[in-house]
Amino acid sequence: MSQSAPSRPVMFTLLGLPWTRTAQTIPFVLTRLALGLIAAWLLLPLETPVVRVIWGLVYGLLIIGVQVIHTVGHILSSKRVSPPMREVRSLMIGFATLYPREAAPLPGSVHLTRSLGGPIINVLVGIAALILSAILGGHVLGFFGAANILLALAALLPLPMIDGGVIWRELGNYLGD
Repeated sequence: MSQSAPSRPVMFTLLGLPWTRTAQTIPFVLTRLALGLIAAWLLLPLETPVVRVIWGLVYGLLIIGVQVIHTVGHILSSKRVSPPMREVRSLMIGFATLYPREAAPLPGSVHLTRSLGGPIINVLVGIAALILSAILGGHVLGFFGAANILLALAALLPLPMIDGGVIWRELGNYLGD
């Protein structure tokens, strides 16, 4: 099956997939930078305002990086099942992983495998970063590790349209059989 060209402008290609932008890309980046500023203001109360702004922007970039890592997890897990992902699209909430439309319904195991990739990689990277933070010290690795763990936990919530909704639905179907 050939992949169709993305309908949106391509920002870059990673792991063989186009990552495309939308009108929501800039607001996505700005909200993550704002979250980073808020986090720095709360987590670094003894720093000067200028230092907190600098660290806040770093934290914002790390939050974007955590979401990229999450999406890479989905890409890697989707390569283990068929059909493969065809595009990653930036949206306000994060990155949407797009797949070819299928004529027949896919087995639940395909949906489960695809959905687990993001949370699993966030947990693994988060634990590694927290261990390194405990060994090396510093707030940046600790923040990065915590952000990865928090994103994994949020992604596992049983809400429609996120990983958790798919995971819990498919596990329920499996256990109900």
